[in-house]
Amino acid sequence: MNFIVDTVIYPYKIVFIFDETDEQVERLLKRYNLSTAEFLEKTFKLGRCTKFTNNMIVVRIRKLPKNPEYKSVLSHEVFHVVTFIMDGIGASHSDSSEECYAYLTDYITKKVYERIDKRK
Repeated sequence: MNFIVDTVIYPYKIVFIFDETDEQVERLLKRYNLSTAEFLEKTFKLGRCTKFTNNMIVVRIRKLPKNPEYKSVLSHEVFHVVTFIMDGIGASHSDSSEECYAYLTDYITKKVYERIDKRK
């Protein structure tokens, strides 16, 4: 399963990939003109997140987050996504930016689970 979450107010699109083979991921990355070597050659255990130069962020998680282990992996990777985006717009984490981080985390997480729930 794969899909894009558009951050709407930020200049980033996030590709989420769950439960797909390296070959499927490679085809998907090529479709978006993203470097397969940059993504596929790095260590991949449960999940990973990479920001590309074209403001696309790719999150790959080994399994669909249905159990606590993979739900926590999703939370972990969404944290990286939010950090990439906020750093990219110049909003380092601080007391004054904390709500922005929290709202973006909420938005992205909700969009992911809406897509997963549609699949059921």
